[in-house]
Amino acid sequence: MVKTFTPEKNLKLAVFLLVSTFVLIIYGFYHLKGTVENVRAGKIKIAEVQRDLDLITRARIDRDQYTSDILRIRSTLPTRYSEVAFFTSQMERLAENNAVSILTTIDKDQTQERQPFNSIVYSIEAQGNYPNTAEFLTQMSRLPYHTVVDSLRIESDDGGLTTNIRFRLFVEKNEK
Repeated sequence: MVKTFTPEKNLKLAVFLLVSTFVLIIYGFYHLKGTVENVRAGKIKIAEVQRDLDLITRARIDRDQYTSDILRIRSTLPTRYSEVAFFTSQMERLAENNAVSILTTIDKDQTQERQPFNSIVYSIEAQGNYPNTAEFLTQMSRLPYHTVVDSLRIESDDGGLTTNIRFRLFVEKNEK
């Protein structure tokens, strides 16, 4: 028993199927659009997570590098009186080897205490000819200590140089 439709019913059925198909296609695209937006948001979040991981990795590498740099610097900072005295004797030996006479004073009033380092203020008056004084200053700058020059004044007198240097020697603070 096969049912046959009249041409009018066939047309209505074709129009109904066409409209239904069209509605289903629109619904499918709408649903697909939501899926595409979710995938796009997921890709953005993955990119953000990847960027954050890269930043964390770089921060960890920097921390490791800076930790080793800080440890290396701390190992060169004097911590005991004998090490500060050794620094002073090295300067005096350099002056003697370069035929430069020096007068060294430590200004105890200008000593700065900051966490985690202190600084000791040295004042040096050096007298000698230009090549010897220049070599003394060069060798002094190569000593394995952390210093900051506060002032440097060079004057010429009687064929020689008088050099006044004021600098800070950084020392590690003793925590007791």
